[in-house]
Amino acid sequence: MFKFSEVLRRELAYSHLSQADLARYVGVHPSLITQWLNGECEPSLSVLRRICVVLGISADELLELEELTDIAKVEKETVELFQKRRLKRASH
Repeated sequence: MFKFSEVLRRELAYSHLSQADLARYVGVHPSLITQWLNGECEPSLSVLRRICVVLGISADELLELEELTDIAKVEKETVELFQKRRLKRASH
């Protein structure tokens, strides 16, 4: 399951920025970064955009949307496969 706090923590570590640095670059109070990392709340869309710019990643990466897209694609293919098998059985 997607957890913004875990992704942010990972990306913050990769960037070698401190929480204070991220807060300063994004324009929020450092305590807000702590709240995000603790999973207490999540940033607004406008702040999310600034986080992406500072960390040098896309919103898709930060929100792990690429992974969700892949899962949805597999689920769709699975459903289509079952539907085809059901139609084959019904025609016999």
